[in-house]
Amino acid sequence: MNAMLSQIITAEDARVIQEASARMGNLLAWTIYDHPADFPTSFVLRPLSVQEGRVVPLAFHMLAETAEEARLMLPCPPGMVCFPREPKDAPCIFETWM
Repeated sequence: MNAMLSQIITAEDARVIQEASARMGNLLAWTIYDHPADFPTSFVLRPLSVQEGRVVPLAFHMLAETAEEARLMLPCPPGMVCFPREPKDAPCIFETWM
């Protein structure tokens, strides 16, 4: 996602979006990126919506200074699971939560 096309949101905004997605039957996954090219000084949290088998990136993100801060910002409903970076993932992917 291009940073110019994505809006910064707060952790509270993320919680509201997570709850609304769940009500609509959509699964949101949050990927934490470790200093990606478009935000080289930050950890970035970006959501992906799984809708009818399609993965759709959403046009907003959150920024954090550390991985721990990023994890604290996650809207984690019960049952959310962390998936560590896979070898085939882009190097800047830190982990994904679903």
